[in-house]
Parts: sequence; structure tokens; C-alpha cells
Amino acid sequence: MILSLLATLATIDAVDAAPADVHDVELRAKFRISFLGFDLARANLIAKVEHGLYALRVGYKTTGLVKVFAAATGDVSATGVIDSARIMPAEFHEVTKENSHEAKVDMTIAQSNVIESQAIPEVSPDPDRVAVRPEDRRGILDPLSAVLIPTVKGKEPLGSACNRTIPVFDGWVRFNIVMTLKETQTLDKGPFKGEAVVCSVRWVPIAGYIPTRSGTKFMMNNKDLDVTLAPIGDTGYVAPIHIGVQTLHGHVDVDATDFIVAKPEPSAAN
Repeated sequence: MILSLLATLATIDAVDAAPADVHDVELRAKFRISFLGFDLARANLIAKVEHGLYALRVGYKTTGLVKVFAAATGDVSATGVIDSARIMPAEFHEVTKENSHEAKVDMTIAQSNVIESQAIPEVSPDPDRVAVRPEDRRGILDPLSAVLIPTVKGKEPLGSACNRTIPVFDGWVRFNIVMTLKETQTLDKGPFKGEAVVCSVRWVPIAGYIPTRSGTKFMMNNKDLDVTLAPIGDTGYVAPIHIGVQTLHGHVDVDATDFIVAKPEPSAAN
């Protein structure tokens, strides 16, 4: 959930082309993931918007002593169509490894509906699990595309990034990310300088989860979850520069150490 974070730009046949009214841009960000103040992992995010298409890729791996006990790596990518008001995913791919365990998700999405999906390992049978219905695969975003959030043009565009519900399907679980405005900030140090917005976040499971599990019950009632969002240049979109989550075992923080916005380099197709 925290980073559930570039594939090359390609022709997208699964969705109709959207107007290219979002400025072309490339975001390169690096993140430090810490648990109770100790380094846990590092992640790199590349987000590219070009000619009305977007491509996202995030890779992460555990660091320091943590990797001795729980070596973990992940590679996640997403592509789709973008305009000034919404993003429409086309493909999502995720491969994660932790010691000898591997998980993989592949999804094809059209018009915000999952057309094909494969998630490995398959969920174990459990009579308490809330089944994923066909309607739970419609009107969704994949976990990585969900990090790109549009703002509304007006007097308080940053604040509009909060006060929304983001419907997400990760291949196993359908859930909502419910965001409300907490405060705006002016940052003058760190990887991003300027106006940013802080949102309170709630995780609301819809299907695919087991409500009797302690971790699930904790997260459903968790009020110690927030995200700080910063503008991606003049695209009208924002992305996280900080995520804070209280877990059953302690607090996890995801903090940007680099947040570089620039014009995208020409693709090989050009």
C-alpha cells in the first residue's frame, strides 16, 4: 500500500487517446523508507508524461541490516492516458521478492475497468474473506497510477488534491483511499521547496480482504496515516513527498530525498 511504485512509452490500444493538455514532464524522485527512525528501504520513482500518455516506474530494495534478515526487492510499472482532470490506466505490472518468496501482478485496464488480471500467489481459501465481485474491478486505478493526483484549477488548487476518494485494485484487494485536507505548508528546505499540501488518509477495504485479521482491523481503524503532496511542475498534478503510517508494530515513514522535475528527454520513437 505504501508504495505499491518506467516502462517505456508505447502505443496504448486498450483505451482511447486523451487530449494532450497536460504539459510534458519527467519527475525523478528518490525515497527513504524508515521504521521507527531506522532505515528500512530505498526507492526510486520515475514518472514521465509525454503527448497525453504517462509511464511510471518504481523500484525498491531493503537496506542495511534489514536486508540480512528480510532481503526484499520490488519493481512496479504502470502506463496509461492522462489529461488535465484524470488518468486512465492501461497496464500495471508488479514483481516483488522477499527472501525466497515472490509475488507477481499483471493487469490490463481499459476505461478504468480491469480487462485481464493475474495475481500470484493466489489467495488462500477462507470463509471469512470478502469475495471480489466483477463490479469491484470496475472504475478503479492501479496502486501506482494512484500516486498521480490531479488538482482543480481555482483559488486553492493544492487543497483540491485532498477531499477525494481514490478507488484502487491491486490484483488481490479492492480498497478506497479516502483523503481529507489537513493543512497546507510552505517548505523551504529538503528536496522540494514551495507550497505543499498535507492530507489525512483512511484505508477502507471493499473486497478481497479478511475482516477478522488483526492487521486488517487495525488499518481499518487507523487514523494515523497522512500524505504530503507536492506539485509536479505546471502539470496540474501532485505526487507524494512524504507518507506516514502507523502500523501494529511502529511508525513507518516514506520521505523524498530527491524530487526533480524537468522536461522529458526525447523518446527513441521521436
